[in-house]
Amino acid sequence: DRRSVRILGWGGLGMRLLATAGIALPLVLTYLEASNPAGAPLSKLLTDWVGFGLVLAFMVNSMTSRIEARRADLVLVNWFTVAVIPASCVLRVDRENGLEILTTLGTRFRHIGYGYSVIANFTGNRRARRAASEIDAWLDVQRQGQPPDSLDVVPVRTIRVTWLLGLSVACASSTVALGLVLYHLL
Repeated sequence: DRRSVRILGWGGLGMRLLATAGIALPLVLTYLEASNPAGAPLSKLLTDWVGFGLVLAFMVNSMTSRIEARRADLVLVNWFTVAVIPASCVLRVDRENGLEILTTLGTRFRHIGYGYSVIANFTGNRRARRAASEIDAWLDVQRQGQPPDSLDVVPVRTIRVTWLLGLSVACASSTVALGLVLYHLL
C-alpha cells in the first residue's frame, strides 16, 4: 500500500542538482551532435546515445535516493541498494559523521545523501541531524505500544539491479529515439 509510505528524507540538493545536470547534458550534446550538418555517421551517434542513456539512468537513479518509513520498516534507498530495516532492529541513529543506522545485530547502514563530507563537518552536519531527528521521531512512534518482533526479523539489503537495468534500457532507447528524431529533422 503506497499510502503507508512516508518519506523521511531525500538525497539532498547537491545530489539533485548534479543529477539534473547529468540529465540535461546528454540531451544538449545529443542536440548539438545531431544538428551539425557535417556530423558523425549515424552508427557513431547511436553508440553515443546508448552511452548517454546509461548516464541518464544513473542520474535518474541518483534523484530517487531517499529514506522511507513503510509501516514498521525503515527503508534506505541508495543509488544501487535498498536496505529494509525493521524498527525493532534499530539500536540507534548516529548523526555525527553523516547519517548511520546501527542495528541490534551490529550492522551499520548509511545513506548516500547524508554521508560524511568536509563541508558538512564545518556546518555541523545539519541535514544528517535533521534526518536523524525525523527517524528518531518515527522510531518513537513505532516503539510505542508495539509488541517486540520475533527474533528472526533481520535487516535486508538488496541490490537495485533490475530497476537500474530496466531504467537503463528505457533511457537508452528513448535517448536513441530522441537523437534519431533530431538527426532527421535537422
